[in-house]
Amino acid sequence: MSPKKGSALVLVGTIKGAFVLNSDPSRERWEVSGPHFPGRVVYSMAYDGRRWRQRIWSSSTHFAFGHPRHPDTAYIFPLEREKRCSPDGKLRVFRTRDTGNSWQPLSKGFPDEPAYETVLRDGLNTDTLKPAGIYFGTRSGKVCGSPDEGESRSLILQGVPAITCVKAAAV
Repeated sequence: MSPKKGSALVLVGTIKGAFVLNSDPSRERWEVSGPHFPGRVVYSMAYDGRRWRQRIWSSSTHFAFGHPRHPDTAYIFPLEREKRCSPDGKLRVFRTRDTGNSWQPLSKGFPDEPAYETVLRDGLNTDTLKPAGIYFGTRSGKVCGSPDEGESRSLILQGVPAITCVKAAAV
């Protein structure tokens, strides 16, 4: 499947795999590919068509979001499978700069005490500013942000109900 300019690409994650739907420019006919990762839950998917490097990011255990300008860079907030919270009680975002071959934990600016947090599917996002900002919200009502692509971060908001989504925009 090769998306064409002017077409729509819809990425669908399910509890039994992922599907890719690609339309013609009129959006009247659709090509369906899948299931990919059959039998696995797919929580997050993103398409990166920059620089003709068309690829799809997906994750069955973590929620991922790509960098707005660097196609090999993505961020995840991993969750322990059993407890559905941050691994080892540490509040961290992980970053890859090599298309997922290796991951670096980013924890500067977070307290060392245990933090069993959960970030929901749409709770992690980036803005398009330079350098890119990275933001996430937790089920315990905290929003954290990094103005420098994850090198540091701070608590922006707390004490609100569970965060269900975070979307960022440059104005």
